[in-house]
Amino acid sequence: SPNPTYWFSISNDFFNMASVKPILLFVTFLCGLGLITHKKDLPIYHVFLAIFGLALLWTSPKMSIQFVALAYPFMVLSTQSICDYGVKLFKLNLKTKQLTLISQILIIWLSIISIIPVVNNYKYIKNGSFSKFGIGINYDLYPKELDKLITHPKFPEQFINQPVDGGFISFNYNKPCFIDYRSGIYDQSITTDLNLLLLGDEDAFDSLYAEYKPEAFILNTAYPSTDKGILSLLKHDYRLVYFDGNSVVMILNRPKFDDLFNLTDIQQLGLNKLEADKKRFVENPYKNGNPPSLIGAGKVFLSLNRPHEAEHIFNIIINEKYRSPGSLIGLANSQLMLKKFENSYKTSLEVINSYPNNISGWITYKNACRLTQREDDEQLAVEKINALSAVFKESSDN
Repeated sequence: SPNPTYWFSISNDFFNMASVKPILLFVTFLCGLGLITHKKDLPIYHVFLAIFGLALLWTSPKMSIQFVALAYPFMVLSTQSICDYGVKLFKLNLKTKQLTLISQILIIWLSIISIIPVVNNYKYIKNGSFSKFGIGINYDLYPKELDKLITHPKFPEQFINQPVDGGFISFNYNKPCFIDYRSGIYDQSITTDLNLLLLGDEDAFDSLYAEYKPEAFILNTAYPSTDKGILSLLKHDYRLVYFDGNSVVMILNRPKFDDLFNLTDIQQLGLNKLEADKKRFVENPYKNGNPPSLIGAGKVFLSLNRPHEAEHIFNIIINEKYRSPGSLIGLANSQLMLKKFENSYKTSLEVINSYPNNISGWITYKNACRLTQREDDEQLAVEKINALSAVFKESSDN
């Protein structure tokens, strides 16, 4: 497939992604402005390809690659004509020093307010990215503490990993990965079947197991399906060998792997890493961007029916500035499990007010209303869930 596996964040279920509509409007405006300012006759095929590319872009952001290929010549001409027009206008007003100074100040001010949200990581955090401003690799997202486990002579040769970890495993541990982000190599059905397997689909498990016979899974908790996948694999007799909040290793429960199951120091290493990440985050919240290990730990603890630990984690992640829908929903569900029904109602009410199109938030709100005997609000939630489900089904069909 020529399309990337994901567009901005693999935890798109946990965050509220910024709308791409402003970018589409800006590109459309740029094309229109170029058409107006260009004095010479434009080649008709450039105009036609640009219009066709814009039409594709408005159908789906996934068409951005096609748009670039089709509209590139026209965009170059448009940008050049806008620049020429701006320079001409500027020269006409060059004698007016006050206007020149205002223009310079305006350009500098626009540049600064555009750069600040990137430099201080605000845009990265709000959009669910695990990157941050600067050069280098954010190793917090990857299974960097698994050297002793993965290189152990008894570690299974046949294992399944998710795309985000594939390149890291191959490069750092010299192991052939199951799948990575290279396009055109893997069939899209592999990713689909792996997600279905983790979500509990028995047919998907039987199919993948019959073909690949995996004796281990190396999972990344940033994926929406991983926390549920741990439960699915436990039901299929895989044991949890390592967990650090971000990375999970599960190995088939067979006597030949007893040496791996007895590596208590490896298990403790993962828990120590999680505690260290938690302490570092509490001391300086969001200094290093989104905390993948804490987000993953909260989701996993919730799935494993450990609401006290989950509530604790989500309360750490949430602060006045950053209140992602996933962390609020996780907190509300933890409170439901702890029978703190009124607290859960208040938390889920914040979710639907802040993120009115988040269907998971409405489901949590509905459950909180039912348990706090707010029948009218519960009915309203049911109607909203049905409406959002219909919109989601329609967009999926298209």
